[in-house]
Amino acid sequence: MLTATVPRQSLWKAALKMFIAHPFGVGPDNYRLEYGKYLDAVRWDTHVYSNNLYWEILTGSGVLGLLAFLLLLASRRWGSDAASLSTGIFLVHGVVDVFLMTTPIYFAFWMLLGWRANDSIDPDRRFSFIERAGVRNASVPAALSN
Repeated sequence: MLTATVPRQSLWKAALKMFIAHPFGVGPDNYRLEYGKYLDAVRWDTHVYSNNLYWEILTGSGVLGLLAFLLLLASRRWGSDAASLSTGIFLVHGVVDVFLMTTPIYFAFWMLLGWRANDSIDPDRRFSFIERAGVRNASVPAALSN
């Protein structure tokens, strides 16, 4: 039986084989349920992940899922602010770990990723959804309108 001591190199090799066999993915969070087959194991520990965020996304959601994730990252307004630096650290750490499977950590990641999203919206259009909803002269808190 494969256990949590499977070398990272073997996990990544299994991920590559899995991606080649399923270029559109095996479904989110299914790497751990499938990797043993690609290492010729009969039984394996289903609590083991690929130890790589990008392999995990690629094997779970396929090439389209990974492209969507990368496009999301590319569309973010990056800078030297704390949210950008923290998000960057998450992404670098993703080379050797999968953190999107733990609720508090993935919640923090998505919050950091979206932290500056509002800054990239044209200020004149930022609250246009309020006008489209038919609300006239809506009071918008000063902190949100800048």
